[in-house]
Amino acid sequence: STNGTVASVSSTGLATGLRRGTTSIQASSEGLTGSAVLEVSPLPAEVTKESGDGQTGALSQILPEQLEVRIWDSEGNPVEGVQVAFTVLAGAGSTAPSSVTTDSEGKASTNWTLGCSNDDPQRVRATAGAFSAEFTASADLSLPAICQESVPQGRVTFPYSVQMQVVGGDQASMTWSLESGSLPGGIGLSSSGVLSGVPTGTGSFTFRAKAQDGTGASAARDFGFRVCDAPMELDPGESAFLDPSGPGECGFFLPTGVSGDRYRVGVVWSNSNHADTLATALPLVTVNITAEQPVGAPVQPVPVQRFSVAPSDQDWLNSLPEALREAVEVDAATEAYHYRLRERERRMIRALGPDARPLSEPVGTFAAPALQSSAPEKLSLVANPESECAPAAAKVTALKVAENDLMVFYQDSAQAQIDSLRVTSALAEMMLDYYRDFGKQVIDEYFGGVTDLNSDGRVVVFVTPVVDEGVAAYVWSGDFFPKVGSTFTCQNSNEMELIRFNPSVIRGMMNGNYQALGTLVHEVKHVSSLYKSISRFDAIGDPEGYQPSFIEEGTAEIAGEVSSRLAWASVGGPPLTAFVDAEARGTAYDSGTGAPLKEAYAVLLRWARTIGYLGSQPNGVVGTPVGAGPGHSVYGSGWHFHRWLGDVYGNATAFPLGDAAFFTTLNDSLTASGPQGIKSVTGLSWQDLTDRYLSAIMLNGTGAPQPAWGFTTYHFPDGTTGLLQTQRSGFYPWPVNVQGDDTTATFGSLINSGNLGPSGIRVYDLTSGGSGLGIDVKVQTTRVPVRVVVVRLR
Repeated sequence: STNGTVASVSSTGLATGLRRGTTSIQASSEGLTGSAVLEVSPLPAEVTKESGDGQTGALSQILPEQLEVRIWDSEGNPVEGVQVAFTVLAGAGSTAPSSVTTDSEGKASTNWTLGCSNDDPQRVRATAGAFSAEFTASADLSLPAICQESVPQGRVTFPYSVQMQVVGGDQASMTWSLESGSLPGGIGLSSSGVLSGVPTGTGSFTFRAKAQDGTGASAARDFGFRVCDAPMELDPGESAFLDPSGPGECGFFLPTGVSGDRYRVGVVWSNSNHADTLATALPLVTVNITAEQPVGAPVQPVPVQRFSVAPSDQDWLNSLPEALREAVEVDAATEAYHYRLRERERRMIRALGPDARPLSEPVGTFAAPALQSSAPEKLSLVANPESECAPAAAKVTALKVAENDLMVFYQDSAQAQIDSLRVTSALAEMMLDYYRDFGKQVIDEYFGGVTDLNSDGRVVVFVTPVVDEGVAAYVWSGDFFPKVGSTFTCQNSNEMELIRFNPSVIRGMMNGNYQALGTLVHEVKHVSSLYKSISRFDAIGDPEGYQPSFIEEGTAEIAGEVSSRLAWASVGGPPLTAFVDAEARGTAYDSGTGAPLKEAYAVLLRWARTIGYLGSQPNGVVGTPVGAGPGHSVYGSGWHFHRWLGDVYGNATAFPLGDAAFFTTLNDSLTASGPQGIKSVTGLSWQDLTDRYLSAIMLNGTGAPQPAWGFTTYHFPDGTTGLLQTQRSGFYPWPVNVQGDDTTATFGSLINSGNLGPSGIRVYDLTSGGSGLGIDVKVQTTRVPVRVVVVRLR
């Protein structure tokens, strides 16, 4: 051994470790030599107390001498690098640090703060591996000490009782008194230290309590006492709108009442910025519900539920009819493409400069439909402008497929050679008829019609391979600008009202996917509203001009939905003024095949997307937040929100197309873009709107009296379980505190924590079991403005 203090070796080659370290063991035989490194890591074999045992100190104070131990190995050597844990066994004190690594002398030490306890002695154990040693200390209990730091909150009308705690002194002769300050009305402090009574008023109070024994020794301490509001009193159908609880502040209280009393509690992040969808921007919202029992009843355990990330639940998607499921997937891709397209268009507008203006509609050139000439058999079109006005893109030849007086279908000639739409022109004819019979009326009355820049009286639908795979269709607003201008030029403009369409979406109608019908009206709405958007830049100096996606797409979804309602009503479906519920299912599906009718298809598709939106956590109205579940999209949230706006502020069911004027104003070029425009039309702040929106969602279809701001067009619970007959964990509006087939949870304690997206919603459904006092609910958040909405169902 090259280091005999670390290890020895016998003549027969037996090496024995002596202390921690490294040595080389060498062997020689007949002129040959070999060596190996031996590392010795001794194990603890004994723990001895070096100092700190048997001290006497004051309550809640650090003892003057540290606790110190030494760790030895089996050879009597100190062991370095061993973790020693110091654990309080009696007295409720603390050690700091609680875990220490031994030094080169095998020593480890810590500070011991005695607890505020009558335990005598107080004890700490030092443990290293399987070996340990115990320390004891005595507190000076001759003087009393009040270690209690606070008293619980009280609540108006609820009996209150708390035993104040003092240690030390002569416990038998201890008496309590109020030295200064004031207690809430109805509350008193007895000589035995019981703080009790029934609070009669809310507020924050401070008082100084004093404990004194028969020898005259005493202790005193200041306390804060907060009295919270009485239990919430709501009638079925009523709502309450609240701010979250701050640290130490009161929550709200839902009383037990009688068994079966049912409430919903919702939280919403009233943020209208559609860009705040990144995980780092989302607020964390924690809902803490505590089941309160009468004075003296045992405390109930608090289960913890956390939903920071949405569950990957795709059962609802898989249970949809195959055609609807495919349509949901296409819509998701189309929405993403439209969002990128609008961003590129904004850059294009800025590049054109402040003088850029769209083409004006010719005056006096519009011919009555009966006098219009047929559309040309061929057009030369810029196929794919990529949202840029220069340099000039190549043109392609477009061949006419079908037309009527309002619209004409063309197809890229190269595509037509291998996949001609003319062979199945009946599909284009079906779309033309649908738009003529149900779409144009919606576009005219809801969105002010469309322009006629090229004086042909028709909207052009261009079926082209430039539409990305999986994307349904799009409108490019560069087609509204002149090809040659005095101060700006858009060489790639087609100078017409043009929709680029994916042929596979049209062919989907052969397999029962009638997405193309509602999509056609959706895209014509973009023709109308995008022209108004680029006019808005100039008309009112709106710096944005373009609507954010949730408005642009949400209102386009309204166009598709209302056209579908008109079509559905024409074949026996509910009239436009009806409140649609599960009874309408028989008119929405083919009685023979069970497949969705083409007339009702756009309505069913929008209901399916609502599941993807509200059934997702986190979710959002104005954007799809990072972490959202499958199926969430602005199509779903934008339609659901705007459907509510049309119901409440447009009087959708007062008479057929009753909400048309509301949407016309909302999309007008003289109305500001974004949430500011919604505020100007409704007269309400975004916070007030989201408060009422959440209330309407939680009360819809519950049988409770509906508020003045409730939905009037659809019974959404029936929409998922009745009309669509799909499966999803929970039911509309998908409360996060229930699982599986449950629709509510009995009053009980829980902590739920998770993120919210911009104007995102989380709902809790709670029903009284008839026992206890009720539940105390506190909502805390990392960002503002988060709001709390409470509704009573029954």
